[in-house]
Amino acid sequence: GTHDPTGWASGQPLGILRSSHTTVIVDDIDRAAEFYQTVLSGVPFHETHSPRAVFIAVGINSVIELRVPESDSPEAHSLADDGAMIWSTTFLVRHVDAAAEHLAEIGVGATTTGDVLTIDRDQAFGARYAFTAEVTPGDPRGSQTGRASYRAV
Repeated sequence: GTHDPTGWASGQPLGILRSSHTTVIVDDIDRAAEFYQTVLSGVPFHETHSPRAVFIAVGINSVIELRVPESDSPEAHSLADDGAMIWSTTFLVRHVDAAAEHLAEIGVGATTTGDVLTIDRDQAFGARYAFTAEVTPGDPRGSQTGRASYRAV
């Protein structure tokens, strides 16, 4: 069959447009960013300071968020126990409220914090899935789907 991304976005009840980013928790963000840039030819395009994070475009449609967890957070405990790891996947959706409504209608527990909706881990076989309608500043993919244009920060 064929894949029509516009049909997916308009006909899928969560309103998923594309992946926003995959979060990787690390204790040495500079070393991790160097790896993503050197080995995977990633291009950093956005940084935050609380929590400390850097967003790196990898390939034409992937974004990795490298994040140093805030102390005493669930991420920090997992990092201490298990080391650096993929923490979560976040999808860009048309409307967070509509996604939350759909999940509630089908009986999937989720929590909204700020502009991010997160499925309860026990509902997702332990995985961490989140949804946002906010595009990461500087994301070379823009606000929808399609080809990216990369410019480093």
